[in-house]
Amino acid sequence: MSTPHRIPVDETPRDNTGYDSDEGAESSRSLASSSDIYRYENGRRYHTFRDGSYWAPNDQMNSYHEKIFHHIMLLTLNDKLYLAPIETPKHVIDLGTGAGRWAIDFADHHEDAEVLGVDLSIVEYTGHPNLRFIVDDICSEWTHNTKFDFVHVRALYGSIADWPSLYKQCFDNMASGGYIEHVELDIQPKSEDGTLPPDSILFQWNAVGRAWAQATGKTFFVATEVKQQIADAGFVDVVEEIFKLPLGQWSSDERFKELGKYYQQFWREGMEGWWSMEQVKSFLLETRKAIEIPTQHVYYDIMTAYKGQCHCGQTTWTAEISDEKHVLCHCTACKVLGGGEFTLNQIIPKENFKLTGGDLKQYTYRGDSGNSVDCFYCPNCTSHPYHHQHTMGNNIVIRTSLLKDTEKWGKPAAEIYSVQKWSWQPQTADNIFDTTPPS
Repeated sequence: MSTPHRIPVDETPRDNTGYDSDEGAESSRSLASSSDIYRYENGRRYHTFRDGSYWAPNDQMNSYHEKIFHHIMLLTLNDKLYLAPIETPKHVIDLGTGAGRWAIDFADHHEDAEVLGVDLSIVEYTGHPNLRFIVDDICSEWTHNTKFDFVHVRALYGSIADWPSLYKQCFDNMASGGYIEHVELDIQPKSEDGTLPPDSILFQWNAVGRAWAQATGKTFFVATEVKQQIADAGFVDVVEEIFKLPLGQWSSDERFKELGKYYQQFWREGMEGWWSMEQVKSFLLETRKAIEIPTQHVYYDIMTAYKGQCHCGQTTWTAEISDEKHVLCHCTACKVLGGGEFTLNQIIPKENFKLTGGDLKQYTYRGDSGNSVDCFYCPNCTSHPYHHQHTMGNNIVIRTSLLKDTEKWGKPAAEIYSVQKWSWQPQTADNIFDTTPPS
């Protein structure tokens, strides 16, 4: 599975404790407040429809907490609400919509689409005529008389007992050619440089998640299972992407630094609602201390489940890639095969490439490296999805410029075979290699 490159570290990190509490202040959108449909405990408000089936509060504080996470997701996806290559969806459903932020933004951007947000709690909002919210349990049998072009799921970890059943309902209620997109947070903390101690209290949150799963049958460890379970439900061309989400402002990259700031705020604002009053006192105090340590470079993964096709459309495929690992190749062979001044490539495991339509033919040539290369191409239009060098084992080189939905990619991570680059070409990537990288 391909993942993004390492997060650059700021050698002089700023103090993690300071943040503007008014940042992203709550808007006028509000939840219903009728006491007969809510339960109050420890000063927090919880839904009573299917009482206890969801672990988080649904009060104004949690609405603000959701707003922080919505902003985190927009930053992660470069201001995109979704990655699926949908064009003109007519019927869209947001499962577990919460305060409805994603659904509201989607309805605002797609005025011709009918958008439905479903949750266990009421959302009072009438700002868009093409948007409505209903109170329902998405795990019960769906009674909608609509086939959906797009099903959106986000951050429902710890709230669904039977994911395969939910995905099957999504599949059964999907219009032909429709898409499902599930974005989920992996709760396993990680560190690329060993600065997260093994006894960190952050790992104890995993133990709490496992205890919750044992008691309720609803796991928090959803992210790594999403792709396979969606495929098992009958969906095809399932693609997974992984985005890194730093905890704290320890990165030297401004985008990661901003992400880390808001994710740290997400933890601060959310922890109290995840616990009883007795548990809050000591455990949360230690957790708040842990997330403020600037020398511990902690991050979490966000998982979201590219299609590609040849020029004639006869051959189609999917590929799991990272949108931050593209490499420009200036070698003579690539220029001849591609008919341009360079090609855009990425090395991925062979199992991350899936042929979903048509066939490929094989042509073997000797590359500029001197190694034998198997080139796989469409027999009709000769578009070249990928090639395999005999020295690469189970890895292949995929031509990423043939993939769809590529406008969100940043600049390439590196340029190789720059000695064969045209003299009039500017430098595009920060990392330049005469031939190939040393490793």
